[in-house]
Amino acid sequence: MYKNEEIGISIIIPTFNRSKELKRAIKSVVDQTYTSWELLIIDNYSTDDTQKIVDSFRDNRISLIQIENSGVVAMSRNKGIEQSKGKYLAFLDSDDWWVKEKLQKSIEFLESGSDIVYHDLKVKYEDPFLFFSSKRARTRELESPIFKDLMFKGNAITNSSVVVRKSLIQEINGFSEDKDMVGCEDFDGWIRLSKLTERFKKINSTLGFYSVGTSNLSSHYRSILNIKSMRRRYIQYLGNESNLPLWVLYKLARANNGTRDYSASIKFCKLFLKEKSEWSLKIKIIYTLFNSIIRHNFNIIR
Repeated sequence: MYKNEEIGISIIIPTFNRSKELKRAIKSVVDQTYTSWELLIIDNYSTDDTQKIVDSFRDNRISLIQIENSGVVAMSRNKGIEQSKGKYLAFLDSDDWWVKEKLQKSIEFLESGSDIVYHDLKVKYEDPFLFFSSKRARTRELESPIFKDLMFKGNAITNSSVVVRKSLIQEINGFSEDKDMVGCEDFDGWIRLSKLTERFKKINSTLGFYSVGTSNLSSHYRSILNIKSMRRRYIQYLGNESNLPLWVLYKLARANNGTRDYSASIKFCKLFLKEKSEWSLKIKIIYTLFNSIIRHNFNIIR
């Protein structure tokens, strides 16, 4: 094992019964050109062959820590933060993976003065009937003040792209373990970090892959719950329904369509379309609006 002072980056992977995907994620870490790392795999007592997969790598930089997180992934990430020895923290979901230069490029920006770095990820669809191989999970360059940019334009950062100064994560006491924040605890974390530093840096390279499963009813309900939780937490900025930011209107329009609350979807679509927005988003909302109107009217007739 590296001596503590030689560990540059502690990588934290929460996992549960994803041994196949986990193997791919671990391999992408082991293959990094930057080698001064430790990998903390925080396992929610998996019942598959997770332990066997971890042991197969025979790398003493890799540790498996078990925790019962009750479905709150933030508990696993916080456990990894607590056990970490590196100067910086990197977060990787167990079904995502990186290119070989990811850590090397990240450390170069961090050592040059950035406090948190992130980048685009290429989307990998798990649904075999979808063929969008060139799509990216895009991030954006944040504008100062970072707090207002995140609050009023929405999350610009994908969790599996982040490498951040550990001392700052400790200063905000890690990620929220509130059950209502599951799914948006990372966004909340970046917002709280933005109150401490403006040194956010987007690396203009696609340095990893983001796995996307098929959309389902529960994910739409979770999206609505996340918005409600964020509005309660940041009521001064997000509490007024008549003046919600575009990113909130967009998510509520699409999520309510997904939960078949077509009246609510129609309302949020119309509110969105009253505002200036990118054409790509406007087209999606127009499609959602027509879909909701047709289905709403069909339900009335039926």
